[in-house]
Amino acid sequence: MNKRIYLIAVLLWFLAIEAFLLFAKRSEASELERRKLNTFPELTADAYWSGDFTEGISNWFSDTVPMRDTLMEQAMTLMGAKGLAGGSGVVFVGVGTGAAPAENVQETEPAPVAAPSGIHSVADVWAPYEALVDEHDRQIAEEEAAKAHRNERIEKDFNGAVDDQYILAKNGIIVTGSGAQTRAMMLYGGNKDVAVSYAQMVNHYKEVMPKVNVYCMPIPTSIAYYCPAEALRYTGSQVDRINDMMETFSDDVVGVDIYSVLGEHTDEPIYSRTDHHWAPLGAFYAAQKFAEEADVPFMELSEYEEKHINNYVGTMYMWSKSQQVKDNPETFVYYEPTSLEYRTTYIDYVTQNGNPVKEEAPHDGHFFQKYPDGHSDAYCTFMGSDERITQVHTSTMNGRKLLVIKDSFGNAVPGYLFGSFQEVHVIDYRYFLRNVVEYVAEYGITDILFAHNVSHATTPYIVTCCERFLTR
Repeated sequence: MNKRIYLIAVLLWFLAIEAFLLFAKRSEASELERRKLNTFPELTADAYWSGDFTEGISNWFSDTVPMRDTLMEQAMTLMGAKGLAGGSGVVFVGVGTGAAPAENVQETEPAPVAAPSGIHSVADVWAPYEALVDEHDRQIAEEEAAKAHRNERIEKDFNGAVDDQYILAKNGIIVTGSGAQTRAMMLYGGNKDVAVSYAQMVNHYKEVMPKVNVYCMPIPTSIAYYCPAEALRYTGSQVDRINDMMETFSDDVVGVDIYSVLGEHTDEPIYSRTDHHWAPLGAFYAAQKFAEEADVPFMELSEYEEKHINNYVGTMYMWSKSQQVKDNPETFVYYEPTSLEYRTTYIDYVTQNGNPVKEEAPHDGHFFQKYPDGHSDAYCTFMGSDERITQVHTSTMNGRKLLVIKDSFGNAVPGYLFGSFQEVHVIDYRYFLRNVVEYVAEYGITDILFAHNVSHATTPYIVTCCERFLTR
């Protein structure tokens, strides 16, 4: 009798779950994952016979689970910090004990061993060393093979698209510190060849548009300044890659080196602890350095109003699945200019599967978006979205018109330049359908600034995208 009751209870439980999945209101967007969820596919003859329609239904059903974010948060709470615990409270996420180190990290030489007794030849002297070198080479070969396999799988999963999730998945994350000092960071794995290619692409812009001032400001990520000793093996040198770029820029391109500038302020909140982006204060110091290089006026922080979004937890909670990150929110502090007038116009993109397909009509809007305390999209305060062209007309009538070609790190920079340029235009490397040479001519652009974080600037996909803008 008890077994029968148990079986009936289990059956009713599964029926309740099935009814919930079938009839409860399905999720349309995930705030935790910062994306719109799959939509129900359109039924067409081609989609039906090719199997895309039924596959689309399956993807929609699995992606739009009712109460998706709530269930994910509960799962994260149960799992805690998923990863490999290191010393001093460091947790590695997406980096196993067999993972390969970053490509540009110098491996230490094998320690010499005492020569054994009974040596009769030079070969006898070198034998112990050769054994160590062979073992060292074997380990490196295994690590490189594991890394190649892992990267191949990630490339396939992301279908060649490169964004912040791709970078994080490819290189891994660490969570370090405790309490209010908790910090989650993406590791870095860029190499010299791509850094040089990126710089050459910037040079090409200057060659094509010789009358336009061209600047490039590679933006370091937080791991460049706050990496604990336990993670050094798994992250490359961003300063080396920045130097590679600076050495490759032509004499007519101005490299804006902010590595040392930010390094002078590492005891200030210049990077987010719970998000992979930098903080607005870090962008302020970078914009100040750029204005100096561009020889334009620059407004000090006293000419801005400081705004706060409290209890902020950014992208690193979702990507690291670390309860520690969630339990230690921060205050997102940004700055709105008060001493000048400006008007913002947006040209939004219609996208399909994350790709832009057409522009919508221009419309005016607010450059600084408003988010309540605790909102995970606080970094979207600047322009609200990457999927648009932004055009800001300011009361700074100096004839200088800036085009910023950026990734999401670059979003935080333009708001500090309204007192420096008459117009500020912003485009994202992922969402631009026009020919950039024609755009520059149409709007009378005088200055171009490349503002990508170093992880992106050492990824071939970004180079390809920016080159494509010249010939589209």
